[in-house]
Amino acid sequence: MPKDLFLWLCSQIGHVVVKHDTKFRRAVPVEVRVGAILFRLTTGMTYFNVADRFGIGTSTVQEFMEDVVDAIISVMGPRYLVWPSGEDMEQVSQGFMRKVGLPNWQGAIDGTHIRLRQGPFGGNKSRDYYNRKGWYSVVLQAIYDSNGIFLDMSTGMPGCVHDSRVVTRSRFYDTAMAGAVLAEPVITINRGYRVRPYILGDQGYQMLPWLVKCYPPRGLSVLQWTFNERHIRGRLIIEQAFGQLKARFPILSLGIGSSITWGAKVVHACCILHNIRVQNRVQLPERRNIADDQPPTATLSLMSWALTSICTGGVDDCVASKSSLFLSFQIAFHAAASTKVIGSPFDFDIRDASINSSIVTDKNGN
Repeated sequence: MPKDLFLWLCSQIGHVVVKHDTKFRRAVPVEVRVGAILFRLTTGMTYFNVADRFGIGTSTVQEFMEDVVDAIISVMGPRYLVWPSGEDMEQVSQGFMRKVGLPNWQGAIDGTHIRLRQGPFGGNKSRDYYNRKGWYSVVLQAIYDSNGIFLDMSTGMPGCVHDSRVVTRSRFYDTAMAGAVLAEPVITINRGYRVRPYILGDQGYQMLPWLVKCYPPRGLSVLQWTFNERHIRGRLIIEQAFGQLKARFPILSLGIGSSITWGAKVVHACCILHNIRVQNRVQLPERRNIADDQPPTATLSLMSWALTSICTGGVDDCVASKSSLFLSFQIAFHAAASTKVIGSPFDFDIRDASINSSIVTDKNGN
């Protein structure tokens, strides 16, 4: 994540996660709180390893995780993960028309498995979360636009549940069947055919008034074959989007714990951050090894070094020995208050970072 986008995110949710100094101790800065959680989401490291990197307690990281994830969902969610309407929906339809050539198409739906570190506790409940691939998971169902941005998502259903059942038990299904979405506009195409808004799904879904899937593969006419070809080409967008989501946030592949409620919040926050990065045109960085970077020096704290890897895309584990880590922390804690990160986007004091909220805007210009 670029430095500007990171600081902007801190400015947007800082008022929710900020803590004030007391007469007993100084509060951890907002930038460190947000940075530690982004580091966990983008590496999948345990709370202990993140705490070790940032020089804070394990329980403190857990507290940060709850505060930051809740802040992302409550503050950024209504702005970056919301079903479009009006001109925004028209842009979604035009985007699919340009890329695939199907009129009035307003999204593609699919599901993917989010790994759990272990099955939920309690009776036979764990068996429900054991999927056909041989591991515990919950299902993430998502609807994307032509640019790979989430339009809607739901998660928490057990890994053994089929996609067709997941969609019927989602809140989006109830909304669409009630006509609150995917009802307007109805357009007229060749020979006077009227086409209502719809989304595309694979063969695992059932046909619905607003959900269209491919024709059966046998005995197809030329037009039916052409439709199938464009249908498949359009659904590749969501497959690529799922791949980008899990590449940006490896915690979704490595495991998010056994609490379904908490896991759903983590997935929700990752989806929002994915949309923020896509809308601000942040490309996936090339994977690199932190061991290839310049190691910490006397004026580079390990905490800032970890924050640097967030902003430059490094997500591999540090290969330094325990003794060198301990030495780095000793240097960091006795360094001057003006310690800066050398040779990185963080060329400022992390405790006195100035926030520039005018760099990045959402789709409404806010």
